[in-house]
Amino acid sequence: MKIIGLLKLYLANSYRKKMSSWGRKAMLFVRMDLILSLSAIFSPIAILFSILTLDDPTYAAILIPFFGWCIASFLALKFSIYDDLEKINTSKAGMVNFLMFIIAVFSIFISCQLIIFYYPQN
Repeated sequence: MKIIGLLKLYLANSYRKKMSSWGRKAMLFVRMDLILSLSAIFSPIAILFSILTLDDPTYAAILIPFFGWCIASFLALKFSIYDDLEKINTSKAGMVNFLMFIIAVFSIFISCQLIIFYYPQN
């Protein structure tokens, strides 16, 4: 399965879970869920960019959600990831959720290690 297919499966499962409690506003929360997940996954890139290019790790607080929003917008425009979420079979979605969780935790761990490496305690 391609990465876009896995991402659509993740979004479809998130949409089905949120549809029962939020109704028509579920898509807003699905989009926010994707932005937060992508922000966590791509946080090492934002931290490296803020440290190496901007010389200050505090810019990462702005860059991390900005990168997540940019990537989510690119995926929505290029691959139409939000189309037909109701029609996707979510029988394998539990494993995809676990995989996204592991990737996000691993990325946050790498981000912490980057901060420790570039700014050690004296």
